[in-house]
Order: sequence, then structure tokens, then C-alpha cells
Amino acid sequence: MIDNMQLSKENSTIIVYDRFNSLVSIVSILFLCISYSFVSSVHIGLGLIFIYIIGILFLRLWTKSRFISNIFNLFFCIYGLYLLLTQIVFINGIQDGYFFHIDASKSFFYQTELYIDGASWSNLLQHCMLIYPDYPFAQVIFSGWWLIGEQIGVDLSQVRFFLRIQDLFFGPFILSIIALYLRENNFDKVQILRLCLLFGLFSYLLITSVIFSRDLHVAFFYTLLGYYSLSNEKHKFIYLKFFVLILLVAGFRIENGLFAICFPLYYYYRYRKFTQLTYLTIFLVAVVFILSGGLTLFLNMRDAFNEHTVSLGDGLYNKFNSLPFPLNMFFNSIYSYISPFPFIQYIADPNAGLFAITSIVSPFLRVVMLLTVAIFIKRNHTDFTTKLMFAIIIVYICSCSLIEPNLRRTFAIVPILFMVFCTKFYLLNRITRNNIIKIAVASLLLINLPATVFVLIK
Repeated sequence: MIDNMQLSKENSTIIVYDRFNSLVSIVSILFLCISYSFVSSVHIGLGLIFIYIIGILFLRLWTKSRFISNIFNLFFCIYGLYLLLTQIVFINGIQDGYFFHIDASKSFFYQTELYIDGASWSNLLQHCMLIYPDYPFAQVIFSGWWLIGEQIGVDLSQVRFFLRIQDLFFGPFILSIIALYLRENNFDKVQILRLCLLFGLFSYLLITSVIFSRDLHVAFFYTLLGYYSLSNEKHKFIYLKFFVLILLVAGFRIENGLFAICFPLYYYYRYRKFTQLTYLTIFLVAVVFILSGGLTLFLNMRDAFNEHTVSLGDGLYNKFNSLPFPLNMFFNSIYSYISPFPFIQYIADPNAGLFAITSIVSPFLRVVMLLTVAIFIKRNHTDFTTKLMFAIIIVYICSCSLIEPNLRRTFAIVPILFMVFCTKFYLLNRITRNNIIKIAVASLLLINLPATVFVLIK
């Protein structure tokens, strides 16, 4: 009887949620459109509607699910409002941009802006491929969106804001993919909604959805790769999809494209029995890849970051980075795990509000990571294929820490980590889960409080 009452309560919650989205989503989008038009211009409001229509149509054609579409609607409204508020509150004027870099001239947006101002449709693809071979597809999207803005009449003083609107497609879509994966693993709608709210509001996805960079796009393609790799359903032309996604992600960040080769190999392992010849072939391919420049590329990316890093000369990262390999990778991974370190370091920044949000959401990954590790170190809790995916995630995080130890690069793999975590979370009992959460929070406080006091005194 109690179970039936609980089930009835959950079903009522979902009915209310579905009706709310069906009736209010259109009103909410129109409200955002009017707000964007009032704050900036009507052209930017129309651009918002255009992005929403593309996202919702593509999602409905792909999933044919009203519930998944409602997840997209919900977070499109949340992130759309968040983007508008950050522009008004934290950024000095609607025309200003927001950079991770202290020197704006070295920022990705600034370099992008130098090229796309004055570009035309006739030379768009050619210039993107030849001038920016490291991230040509990123330039195609940003330049194309810039040209659309010019043609519909967006003022140049507002084009930076217009460019950031396209993030509202990728952020909600990542959460829709996570919801789709959870639905395939028999999560009910209430659980899916709660988990999506948890990830959407307390992960780095929140802040990266309002920043002009390539990070959100890379995370989007990685989430799709992770979904196809982990999905229990058979998908048509799966290896063709892997190839296209790897090609696309390489067009945004080449080192991520190279690492993405792990996903089709993982999928192949799941559904094919390996012979000794297969193992030997994979080993030889890996050796050839490393000797032909894979490792060199990663080290060059690290050197490029070191040349432009904003860390102090005697900073903790630089000290760790000076250690010999593999010690530098190990300690940089620890540094990446506890960063931002200390939390208070961002308070002095002009955009302290945005950075403070980063400090708040960063512990989310630490707790999820510790819980996931606890799941995988217990014997007989997980099959080897799931452990293999977890190993891929760990290798990616360590590789990112060697190149650039921050949340921006690490986040690309976090949606996949969260999907694995959700499907295995039930393996830990309540007492173990609570103890791990307490340990994670206590350790972060124990590390950060003395460092914060030291910074304040200094």
C-alpha cells in the first residue's frame, strides 16, 4: 500500500512537471527573447529563438521523447536566464566579453575576433582550414555565427554577447544526452530530473555555459561519444558516427580528437571477443601512434601552456611541473583535483561573482570522483568493461593535468564520469556514501582553510 502511494506521488510529480514544461516553456522562451531584446537588441532576441528551435527540433527527431525535450526546455531557460544575469551583473556593459586570461590579447575570443571581423561566406571554410589548422571547425562555427549576426543586423558592439548565445544549444543538450542514457538504464523520471538538476546546477557545466570558449563544444562531443560507448542499445552505423564525432572534436581541439580514439576501441571491446592477434594489433597501433607524435603533441601543448600560464613563478603548479615525469603528472593531477586552490584566490578578480561560482561548484567533481573510486576498488562490484571506461577517464584526467591542470580541460570527460557514477552509485550502501561525502568535504576544508588564512595574512 505504501509503495503504491509512493509510486502515485512520483507519477503525480512527473505529470505536474510535464504539464509545467508544456505550458510554460514557450512562455519562458518568449520572456527570455523579450528580455534579451530589451537589454541588447531585437536581433539577439531572435538569435535566441533560432538556437532554441534548432536544438529542440534536432532533439525531438533524435530521441522522439517528450520528457527528454522537457529536460532541454528546462535548462535552456535556466542557462538563458543565467547568461543574461551574468552579462548584466558581472560584466561591465553588454558589449564586453569575459576571459579566463589576464591578458585579453592572448585569449581565444580575442584571436577569433581578429579574424572573423570582415570574413565572408566565400572564404570562410578556406580561411578556417588554412589559418587555424589547430581548431578549424571551431572557427567555422564561430565565424559562421558571427556572419549570421552581421547579416541580421547585430551591432558590432553587441556581437560578443551574440556569439555566446550559441552555448545555450550545447549546455542543455549535454544534460539531455545524460537524461537519455539514464532512461535507457531504467531510471524513473523523478530520478532523472533530480540527477540532471544536480549535474546541471552543481557542476562546471553551469559556468561554462556562459563563457565563450571551445570547452563546452568539446564536452558536448565527448558526451555523445560516451553515450554511444556506454549505451546498451544497438545503434546503426555506430562506427561511422564514432568517426564523424572524432573528426569534429579534433576540429575543436586536436589532442582531444586523438584521445577520442579510445571510445570506438572501448565499444569494440564490449561487443567483440578479442583474440591474441587483435591485442597485438592494438598494441602495435598504440606504439606507432606514440612514436609518430602523439606524446610529442601532448608535451608541446604543455609547453605552450607553460609559456602563457598566469601562475606565479613560485606557484604550486610550477613547482609540481618542474618535477621529472611521471611525478609531475601525479602531483599535477592532485593539484587539479583540489583546484581552485585556495578558493579565496578568485575573490580579488574583477569578475569575482563568476569565479566564486566556479569555487562553489568545483567540490561537486571531487565528491563524485571519490564515490566512483570507492565503487571501483570494491571487488565484484563492477564488470571489467565498466572498469575499463573508468580507466579511460582517469587517464584523460591525468593527461589533462600534465598539459593544463584546470577544470576547463578536465570537464570534457566529466559528463561521462557522471553517467558511469549514476549507474553504479547504488552499489554503495548509505553509510559508506555518507562517510565518503564527509571525508571529501572535510579534506577540501582542511586543505583550503590554512591556505586561505595564509593568503589573507600575506
